[in-house]
Amino acid sequence: MFAAYKIEKDTAVEVICKNAINQCLFFCINQYFPYQTTYHRTKLYKINERTCKIPPRYADIHDVDFIYDCLKKEFSKYFEHLPTKSTLKEYIRQKQVMVKRKQDNIAGYLIFTIKNGACHFNYMQNLTEDSFLQIELIDQFYNEIILRGAKNVYLW
Repeated sequence: MFAAYKIEKDTAVEVICKNAINQCLFFCINQYFPYQTTYHRTKLYKINERTCKIPPRYADIHDVDFIYDCLKKEFSKYFEHLPTKSTLKEYIRQKQVMVKRKQDNIAGYLIFTIKNGACHFNYMQNLTEDSFLQIELIDQFYNEIILRGAKNVYLW
């Protein structure tokens, strides 16, 4: 199918489908473009209204450079969109960057956007070996999207 074309190393293919991709199509595409990742969308059908026991902490404007540098280190140019520093500042102003701190240093963060009932779970990074930190961030995120009225959550 693609054999007649020269494909550059920096080329990526995104296949959007409602269900799992057809195996034949997957096999054909995978011959030329190795599989990297799958993104999912989830709909919140039955929302369990509850209160997270740990209130969220949000990044402040002084955290922009640190979080931006962390994002750059983990960034994949094939599958992710790196926000600009000004976009990151806007997320912080809108309280869309949650952080966990250890001794006043950022130990982890979660970045999301929410508008008109649609929420995008954009980035999450744990900078420690404490696996519970991610669980706490996700718990706080879940509570926050309920409070802000999200109906759909896109996991990218």
